Amino acid sequence: LPRGSGFHVDLKSNNGSVRTDFELAQSEVQESNRLEGHVGSGGGLVQARTSNGSIEVKMD
Repeated sequence: LPRGSGFHVDLKSNNGSVRTDFELAQSEVQESNRLEGHVGSGGGLVQARTSNGSIEVKMD
């Protein structure tokens, strides 16, 4: 996603890790396999789920 983006992030992996290059402005949950919070001023939802694998939200 572009640098400076604002969005709500909701990521969960049952058997993997989750991470993002973006700094959370407001974190609701931040664990090795679960991440939920706001980036920037918030906005649209970025949601991802997986059973076996990791999730990364990268900054462009």
